[in-house]
Amino acid sequence: MIMQLNENERLGIRCPHHWRSPMRRSKRMAITLVWALVLASLGASTAWAVPYGNHDVRQLVVPASKPGAGGSFNLAYFDRMLSDLSAHAGNYPPQFDSPGDMQRAQRDTRQLMGMLHAAFGKSPPDALLLRMAALGSIGHNLEITGGAEFAQTHFERALRANADDPLVNYHYGSFLAGSARPREALPYLQKARDKGVTPALYAIGLAQLSLGDKSSALAALNEYMKRNPSDQRVRGLVDAIRGGKLEIQVGRVK
Repeated sequence: MIMQLNENERLGIRCPHHWRSPMRRSKRMAITLVWALVLASLGASTAWAVPYGNHDVRQLVVPASKPGAGGSFNLAYFDRMLSDLSAHAGNYPPQFDSPGDMQRAQRDTRQLMGMLHAAFGKSPPDALLLRMAALGSIGHNLEITGGAEFAQTHFERALRANADDPLVNYHYGSFLAGSARPREALPYLQKARDKGVTPALYAIGLAQLSLGDKSSALAALNEYMKRNPSDQRVRGLVDAIRGGKLEIQVGRVK
């Protein structure tokens, strides 16, 4: 899930009228199946109970007071859409209440990627860099063509803008870990952990597990549980690892 990206503001940027332009499916590593495997082993249901919302991308453009003057970008509405998409497709595999909900989410994500690319091109404002990277990561999870590239491009731009930003490091590390690049992911996740991002410990645990380092994985997951004792699902994952019920490797699940 995308962390702390909400700002109730509008960007005063003129938006072009051609915001409908359209925008390689990457190898998925087996670690993305962790939760499905753990929940199944615990006899839990993986059904998603919250419907995906009905959004209208046209509300992203706030008309200007003068005709022909373009308009401004409604950041608050974009954040609501991004939050809803993240809740359902911030991780892989996505979880939706129905096939129709997933199709609408895919449509919305494609439209958002196309609109933002058309509006801002290679120079999006700093306030949008992490949001656009997160959107591309969601597109990647939804198996949308170009999603991974969109995410990579904007993560790199966000890191150039602020290489020490804890959330950028956390989300980029999570994206790399979910794109069959766990070894590349670890430095970013560890930097985020060192800067106080608790969920980075969980992501580190999964990345270490995918590399076959159970000891380091358990250490990270145990520390995560200490900091976030309310997340009982992680306890099930730790018990499964300790009991030898779960072994994850890139490209293979045992």
